Amino acid sequence: MKLISYNQTEPMLKKHFNQKNQTTAKVTTYKRDRYFIITKRDHLFTIEEHGYKHLTFENLSDKEVFKTLKKRMKIEFPRSHKLYLKI
Repeated sequence: MKLISYNQTEPMLKKHFNQKNQTTAKVTTYKRDRYFIITKRDHLFTIEEHGYKHLTFENLSDKEVFKTLKKRMKIEFPRSHKLYLKI
């Protein structure tokens, strides 16, 4: 797991997902008690949220996934400045 700042999350995920067709990434808080799992299969993404709420967003395009992730991260990680990223 790599410790990154909140603002680096989206660019690092975009860079990683552009390189491979099938891959998974996990974004967790510093305390590691809440997390997102982002899965890419071909050109569709799935986001699994495990925290205050347990939600799943399926069949998202590349633009929708980052828009949804940004909204959910503001709700799920309101005061987090450092996050762990596992690819």
